[in-house]
Amino acid sequence: MQIIRIGEKGIEHRGIFFRNIRRCNLFISRIDNAVVPTEQDRVHWKAEARVLRAYYYWELISRFGGVPLITEVLPVDYDGADLRRSHSRLVQIL
Repeated sequence: MQIIRIGEKGIEHRGIFFRNIRRCNLFISRIDNAVVPTEQDRVHWKAEARVLRAYYYWELISRFGGVPLITEVLPVDYDGADLRRSHSRLVQIL
């Protein structure tokens, strides 16, 4: 497990978590139209993506406090300046 420190490269590493959250959101948004072996696989993989997304949020809030909740696919170059940050809201959802 990689240790992330805010004073060094911690702020840069925060982007890794948001990138992975974006990947989970992208997967969740596309899995319903994907060709998969069985419907049970689709349900299982979608649930796994949600668990991963929750894990990334847990890592973010435990390291940085309030962060924006993003459950839809945003453009790669989106700066997130208008997103609200809420620690208590995330804790309730997770």
